[in-house]
Amino acid sequence: MIRDRLTRTIDQSAIDLLKKEFSKKTAAEPDLFDPVDLQKVEEDDWWAYRFLAVNSLNQDAALDNMVQSMKWRKEHNFHSFKMNYFPDMFFRTGALFQYETDKQGRPSLILRIKFVRKIKDIQSAIEQFVDHTLWSIDETANGNGWILIFDFKDAGLQNADFDLLHYLINALKIHFPFGVDSVLVVDLPWILKAFWSMVKTWIPNEGGNLVQFMTRKKLKEHFDESNLPDFLDGKCKRPYQGDRVVPNGSPDVYHFGSKVMNVPENKIESIVKIYESIMA
Repeated sequence: MIRDRLTRTIDQSAIDLLKKEFSKKTAAEPDLFDPVDLQKVEEDDWWAYRFLAVNSLNQDAALDNMVQSMKWRKEHNFHSFKMNYFPDMFFRTGALFQYETDKQGRPSLILRIKFVRKIKDIQSAIEQFVDHTLWSIDETANGNGWILIFDFKDAGLQNADFDLLHYLINALKIHFPFGVDSVLVVDLPWILKAFWSMVKTWIPNEGGNLVQFMTRKKLKEHFDESNLPDFLDGKCKRPYQGDRVVPNGSPDVYHFGSKVMNVPENKIESIVKIYESIMA
């Protein structure tokens, strides 16, 4: 089934061919793929469509991309992974989280740039958190599109983490093509316009057309107030930060840093101070 939101026409024969070749690849090395993902590819044409579309209908490129992405999914163990693996502060800050739907019923993913900090010692865990958050909203949308909101209010040069944003955009291009319907950039300050000029060069042409710049007031043309959090001038009461959104069993930063990431104690203290400054 191809979703109504997708306007590019791809012949069914091209979709069937990609699915057939993908099946051959996975049969040769089944342990490298998650059975849940293989079943989705077999039953839903959306998966072949998205990789053909992003690779301009090139069968070889689409197959390579699809195989790479599906192996990546198995490596991340998405379908059985527990989010309480991550430290509590990843959730308490409310820097990146899935939220309510827009006026067209599409779920939203919100990134608050003012909470972004480059923390080298746990950067790999931050990237993994991004991966799992992107996977979750892509699964929720199920090919029907979702909205990505970059909230730049109160952000400054200390929040300009090129590496993290490049990582996020690259993940969208490679592993979740045609998942995002709109990228809404809210209240971009002049001091970060040069930063955004660099970021948008990473977005492919078809994705660049999805980017819209707006104020908080303009955002309400896309969302009902009842589906926006308070910091976006909305009235939704659903929590997005603090203790209420921390999964049961999530470790604190001290435990995660020392036991999971093997970070020296003195550096863990520095990481804690960073998070405390964010939450202040």
